[in-house]
Amino acid sequence: MIFAMLGTNPYDFRRLIKYLDQLTLDSGHQILIQIGNSTTRPIRCAWFTFKPRKDILEHIRTADLIICQGGFGSIIDGLMLEKPVFVVPRQQKLGECKDDQYELTQHLSSHGAIKTFNKYETLERAVQSIYSDAPIQVGPVHERPFLPINRILEEFINE
Repeated sequence: MIFAMLGTNPYDFRRLIKYLDQLTLDSGHQILIQIGNSTTRPIRCAWFTFKPRKDILEHIRTADLIICQGGFGSIIDGLMLEKPVFVVPRQQKLGECKDDQYELTQHLSSHGAIKTFNKYETLERAVQSIYSDAPIQVGPVHERPFLPINRILEEFINE
């Protein structure tokens, strides 16, 4: 199961919801989406707006893969629970946020903690790879000690 998180951002994230609906159609994967404040409703995916934190963490624990927006909370929860995390950063020019989410996501991606995607085709190929016999190198945190993630974040904050 894939668990997707759009966080608590007050802006609609239509692009990612459309990507996930298309991914369900193309791949048949079961996807559950926490849509938050998005006004776009998925057609093919199960969804909810908000749940208590303990329920969100349970969805993360039972998922094979996390796909999320570029917010710190969504990313760190997936990493802390040792899941591969694919991120689609929100873009200001598309009306998805007040500030682009590229700075943090690019930094974490450059250190191999997450994978970032801006196009459906590359996201779809990466998801298929996770479920194939030759997955891309995305490894959950347990393949890398968690301490480097702390260092990565510290470095990012101090820049």
